[in-house]
Amino acid sequence: MIVMSDRLKRLASLVQKGETVADIGTDHGYLPLFLCQKGTSPRAVLIDVNAGPLAKAKENSREEALGNRLDFRLGDGLEPLKKGEVDCCILAGMGGLLIAELLDWDLPKTITFRKYILQPRNNVGKLIYWLTGNGFRIEKETLVKEGPRFCEILVCRPPAEVPVRQIRASLLPDLKLEDPAFEYPDLLVEKPCELTRAYLAARLSEEEAVINRIRDNRTGQDGPGEGAKRELLYREGRRERLLALLASDEKWERKARV
Repeated sequence: MIVMSDRLKRLASLVQKGETVADIGTDHGYLPLFLCQKGTSPRAVLIDVNAGPLAKAKENSREEALGNRLDFRLGDGLEPLKKGEVDCCILAGMGGLLIAELLDWDLPKTITFRKYILQPRNNVGKLIYWLTGNGFRIEKETLVKEGPRFCEILVCRPPAEVPVRQIRASLLPDLKLEDPAFEYPDLLVEKPCELTRAYLAARLSEEEAVINRIRDNRTGQDGPGEGAKRELLYREGRRERLLALLASDEKWERKARV
C-alpha cells in the first residue's frame, strides 16, 4: 500500500490530469505509482541511477497491480528518456546544484519536455538563477513542510529554443548571488500558499541570527575585517528583501479578506 507524505502529495497535486510523467531519482516510486493509480497520469517512466531503489519500485508496482502503464529505466537524469517522450519531468528530493547539472547536461533534449516540477533540497536560489538565465519560465513556487523543514517546489516551462547565451551549471557552486530576489522571488507572495508567511518569517530569523553572529565576531578594535563587512552587507540585503516580502504578503492577505 502506498503511503504518501505531505511532500509527495503536494508534488502530485501539481501534475495535471492526462499528463505523462518521468520521475527522475524515483527511489521507492511512490509518486509515479500514486499518479497512475489515481488516474492522473496515463503513463509514467521511473528512472533511478541505482538498481536497488528501482527494484524496490518494481516490487511496489506489482503490489499495486498497475500493469504496463509503468516503465522502469536505470540511468542518470534525463539520459534514459527520448526527446519529448513525456509531458512532465519531476526532479525532487535532490540538491539544487545537482538538478541544474542534470538539466544542463543535454539542454537541447531538456527543452523538449513541456513542464518541470522541481523540489530542490538546497541551493534554490542558484537553481532559479540557472533556470531564468537559460530561458525557463517559472510559473509557480509553492511550499510544503517535511518535519521541521520547509521544502520549496518550482513549476516551470523550458524555452522553445536553446538560448544563445547560456549559464552553465558548472559555474554555480562558486557563485555568490548578490541579488536576494533569486533566493526569495516575488512569486512567493504573488501566488502565496498557506505556509508562505511562516516560511518567510523563519528565513528572516535565520538571516538575523547570521547578522548578529557577524557583528559579535569583531576582530580587534577596528571592528570586523573586509570579508566580514562584505558578508554583513550581503546578509543585510537578504534581510531587507525578506522584510519587503513579508510586508507585501500582508497586503495580499488584506486583499484576500476584502
